Amino acid sequence: AHLMRAYAYEHLGRVDNARAGFDEAVRTSPDSEATRISRGLFRAATDREGASEDFAVAINIGTSVVAPYALLAFFAVDAGRLDEGERLARAALDRAFAPVPRALILEILATAFLQRTPPQVEEARLLLEEAVRLAPHIAHLQENLARVSTQTTAVTRLDSRVVVSAFRDEAPTLVAA
Repeated sequence: AHLMRAYAYEHLGRVDNARAGFDEAVRTSPDSEATRISRGLFRAATDREGASEDFAVAINIGTSVVAPYALLAFFAVDAGRLDEGERLARAALDRAFAPVPRALILEILATAFLQRTPPQVEEARLLLEEAVRLAPHIAHLQENLARVSTQTTAVTRLDSRVVVSAFRDEAPTLVAA
């Protein structure tokens, strides 16, 4: 009930009420992957540390949902923790079957490869080619592939709002579980 109310408040734009609802859902069910992932997704855009904690709990519970792995991978790569990001991205790929999430995870991996010393440009290019094949309608994937194909290692940074929204689509399924 708390989780559904939190989603309703979020949908209505009542952020403080939504936050309180997600917090109450976690207080009443702290070991629930649904509450942890849902609150993590809510927190991801504004509170990476809090979202990371929720996602880590969901992973420790043994969730098969891709969002915690993918978003923790994104946070790690964005913070320069490349080995951690790559490990989490590969775990996310093992769980992702839909084209758009897979494409974004491949882009996270490609970004990690490009940040390495020396940059692994060819590996990144292959990952981005696969990402574009999976989701040709996502313009920044094509832009990044074009940059890497010309041996440019500076790609367009992923926008955290795009990454979070791509994985939020799983959240309603969690409530029904």
